[in-house]
Amino acid sequence: MRYVIFILMLSGCTSVVVSDADFAKNINQKCFSVEKPLNIYRFGKSTSNPHIVFTEESKSTMPIDFDEKYELVGTLSTKELIKIIEIVDYPYGSAGRCWKIYAVSKKHNGKKFELPSCWMDHTTVWFSPHSISRVNINQKIELVTDSIKPSEECI
Repeated sequence: MRYVIFILMLSGCTSVVVSDADFAKNINQKCFSVEKPLNIYRFGKSTSNPHIVFTEESKSTMPIDFDEKYELVGTLSTKELIKIIEIVDYPYGSAGRCWKIYAVSKKHNGKKFELPSCWMDHTTVWFSPHSISRVNINQKIELVTDSIKPSEECI
């Protein structure tokens, strides 16, 4: 019995890949066209750190030392295609949970980057609802931005 309780306690603090869940199927493995140039940054200098897309709006709300902590590693050009490859239900401790939605593009050699999907990291997120706790029965994660749009063409 103690092991069951311990496992249940840990499950609230772990990331869970939900890409194949019914509520994620309408965006997972789908392609999108970039509608305005977007910058990709890496936190810190380590090449193993994740890459994150920031819009100018979300970048402007980050701490003043943003340029010291983040390194510009690329730009997604207008009309460039990206493909969502992974959707993660991510824990943020007592603040709650959010999505971490990852994509790739041909131009960036398949290196995955995070789209603005977590309300803890971005002032404006591109997907709704904001977390798994807000998904109702038969609801799907929906795109709610004009920075990218669905594309019939795919990579």
